[in-house]
Amino acid sequence: MSPEELPDAILDAAYPIPYHPPLSRRRWLVAALRLRAAAEADGGVGFYKVDDATGKVTRLRKECPNAECGAGTFMANHFDRHYCGKCGLTYVYNQQA
Repeated sequence: MSPEELPDAILDAAYPIPYHPPLSRRRWLVAALRLRAAAEADGGVGFYKVDDATGKVTRLRKECPNAECGAGTFMANHFDRHYCGKCGLTYVYNQQA
């Protein structure tokens, strides 16, 4: 049987209409995906950097010193602070006038 010969009730179950989120949510999602694709195309925003000549690995982000976070939990770099999303620890940079 082809899809044209099936009743509408069976077609609705077999071929559900995909859900589309509201337009504002879709715009936000498309913008976020474009930013992620651009970051990956530029080599990505990583946590480590490997020097090709020496093979030395350097961390690009600060690790959280809190004991509850554990090793390998990195803090986010903001323009005025470091922030841990897991425990909420924040280090604010010195504001020099």
